[in-house]
Amino acid sequence: GHGISIGSLGKDGETATVENVCVQNCNFRGTTNGARIKTWQGGSGYARMITFHGITLDNVENPIIIDQLYNGGDSDKAKDHKSSAVEVSNVMYSNFVGTSKSEYGVDFRCSERVPCTDIFLRDVKIATASSGSGQVAQGQCLNVRGASTLAVPGLECLALTANMLSSPEQTCMLAQSVQPRTQPMQDPIWDFESRGKRLIVSNTVLFSFISLVTYSFRLLMENF
Repeated sequence: GHGISIGSLGKDGETATVENVCVQNCNFRGTTNGARIKTWQGGSGYARMITFHGITLDNVENPIIIDQLYNGGDSDKAKDHKSSAVEVSNVMYSNFVGTSKSEYGVDFRCSERVPCTDIFLRDVKIATASSGSGQVAQGQCLNVRGASTLAVPGLECLALTANMLSSPEQTCMLAQSVQPRTQPMQDPIWDFESRGKRLIVSNTVLFSFISLVTYSFRLLMENF
């Protein structure tokens, strides 16, 4: 499984834009990735205002990963030689717990020319699955700016702070209040209760019934 992957973005120099994404309350078991963002070199645009919150990991190979040097799955051999990249910014990882199959629990590989900015880690605790003793996983980062608090593994590229007021986690708060519509706008439904049973009547049927009653009443009045 690829986990929850945003991308890939910017392939063949394309412009891509992704924003206001909320991923929360997910369990990953034995997957290749957990929370992932991947972009190609040479692209343009942005991926921003993204929140991963409440994530449980069980033997996941790449629990947290941003890969701006994505090269069709071969980013280890990719060279940072392009003048443009999809900008990754305002990303929050909060309330992560679990184990990593690899030695790296957090892996940030970003572009030198367009670095990742405003990357936040909060309440993150990732151990290595192979240790059997809760050994802390490692973290690595390249061209990343941001902050972290109560995060294990810690990253030297992220400043330690207790202030996360500028983080994008409000994205998840907004998502909870939005309820999807289950019926088309042009034909809303009416619900009634009758003898303990719920009756659902479409707007078209209800209108036809009212028209019939009105017409019958007019005929009755004319006969009088």
